[in-house]
Amino acid sequence: MAIDLFHNVHKGIRHALFDAAFALGRGDDDARERLRNALHFTAHHGQNEDVLVVPLLTSRLPSVATRMRIAHEAIDGMLHRLRRDMDGDTSLTELYARTCAFTSRYLEHVAEEEELIDPLIRAAYSDDELEFIGRESMARTSPDDARMMLALMLPSLTKEDARGYFAKLPPALATELRGYARG
Repeated sequence: MAIDLFHNVHKGIRHALFDAAFALGRGDDDARERLRNALHFTAHHGQNEDVLVVPLLTSRLPSVATRMRIAHEAIDGMLHRLRRDMDGDTSLTELYARTCAFTSRYLEHVAEEEELIDPLIRAAYSDDELEFIGRESMARTSPDDARMMLALMLPSLTKEDARGYFAKLPPALATELRGYARG
């Protein structure tokens, strides 16, 4: 199975952002908490890319590394403003609109990573050279964050992809999280 750099985690982030937007639009009591989790997941993933992927690319794909760095700076600025709004006295209606605007921009960003950047990386690096990214990503993630992020990601995955994730997890954690997966 080829190393997945972007697609599955992006599915989880999309799920988290859409879920938060729906909760905000409905005025759910836990809407801010859902948004908080979605933004934390988004920020953590971006940090993983900044720490693990971008430095790798500087040697063989320096223009791609620069492109990702610039895109992440823009996303990080928007993310910071949305987090500030979320923790302030911004109404749920306004927070909903700002979350939708952020999500729209973020969807463009992840589409670029999946459709343009991923094929360039695969042409320049072998799966063996990329294998460390998933392992290091999990090592940089607290157990509570891993549970939250996987709970948001697993419902969005195909059954085959979910089985692949479960195979990599400690058995107790896999059993705990199976309820979040489809089928």
